[in-house]
Parts: sequence; structure tokens; C-alpha cells
Amino acid sequence: MSTEAESALEIRGVLLPLNKAQLLLPNAAVSEVVPYQDLTPASDVPEWFLGFQAWRFQEIPVVSFEDLVEAPSVAPGPRSRVAICNTLGGNQRCQFIGILLASIPRLVRVTEEIIAPQSNLQELGSVIQREVVINGEDAWIPDMSAVEWVVQEALS
Repeated sequence: MSTEAESALEIRGVLLPLNKAQLLLPNAAVSEVVPYQDLTPASDVPEWFLGFQAWRFQEIPVVSFEDLVEAPSVAPGPRSRVAICNTLGGNQRCQFIGILLASIPRLVRVTEEIIAPQSNLQELGSVIQREVVINGEDAWIPDMSAVEWVVQEALS
């Protein structure tokens, strides 16, 4: 196989570390990763909705993905970050969503050879499209449209 054909089958991704899991997203889905800072609280929102973080003169809603899927989570620590993710729905009120991370993400090159569906599937809710194994590590591929929808519902 030629190197041109090999690169056509490669996606640049990013592994976003949570406390007990990690998310796999295309690199283009993440605008920036910023240090966690104290959030502006929101009223009458679910526990997984952590508040708003100032970013580029905007208030970005920040979620705990683990709380969203009812997985064990811990409070943010000194190494915590927020991944500012692009949304796809075109809603001007919610163009970005922040996801709380346990630490700094890692870039990965995703190819057919290093990724496989998880064989031990479990129901984790509508915000996870698929569970995979990448380079021997488990990861969740989130359904960002579903995440955007639940955030918008929490804000309305």
C-alpha cells in the first residue's frame, strides 16, 4: 500500500482524559484546551452541568461527561483542563461546549489497525456513540450532537 493511500485512511484524533475513562474525538472537533478555572454557576441545572467558563469573551457551558453518563467522577484538581469543543447544531447561543478533563489530552493517529470496537459493550446512555479500544486502551466516542442537545435542554 502506498503512503498516500495509508494517509487517506488516517484520522487525527485526540484522547481526552476523564477520571476513570477517556473520550476519543477528531482533532478538528476541539477548538482549544484551557486550564480549569472557577466556573460561574448556573441555576436550576442538572448535576453534570458544572457552570460557565469564560473563553474568548464568551461564557462556555462546561459539563462533567462522567456525571452525564452516571459514571464515577471526582472534583476538579490542579491538573484539570477544559476541552472547548465545537458544536454542530448551528445554535448561536451554544457554539461551544466545554468538557472537564482530568489532565492534558494526547493527540493520536487513528487508523484501522489501531482501533477496534469494544467487545464488552455496556449501555452508557445516548451521549456515547460507541466504545472502542485504541492502541490497547478503552475509549468512548461521544455523540456530540446528543451532548449539545442535553446542554441546550438544561439551559432552557
